[in-house]
Amino acid sequence: MSSTDHTVEITGKEMGLIKNLSQRNRQLKWTKDDLELSQNVAKEMLYTLGGSQSVFSYHIKLGHWDKAYEPTYIGDYTNKKGFVSKAHFTISDTYYGSVRKLGTSPVMVLQNVPIEHHDCAERWTVSPTAPHRLIPIKK
Repeated sequence: MSSTDHTVEITGKEMGLIKNLSQRNRQLKWTKDDLELSQNVAKEMLYTLGGSQSVFSYHIKLGHWDKAYEPTYIGDYTNKKGFVSKAHFTISDTYYGSVRKLGTSPVMVLQNVPIEHHDCAERWTVSPTAPHRLIPIKK
């Protein structure tokens, strides 16, 4: 079987569309970067004026999520051959590991969780040098 050369000619309209999409993608990236910078500056100002509780309030009002340590739960896992065994799962029901390897006690795992008012100070600390970052507390 022989290979053939496939050449594709791009029309002027298609080139215009490619150029337009490329410009739009650059603008979206710049806008995303500007938004991220604005949020970081806002969190730094909130921390300066009101401390870590103000930063937590900001995250709560916007419905943000961040990584925090959460325990796994133990449930039944069925492998491809149909064998059922006990295993650790994350809060998002993702398999994390077998009980045989990780033990019978829940394991603390860094997972994405909603930032909620009742447990902020127990899950995160706000870095004084970089208040835009929440640092997870390992329990």
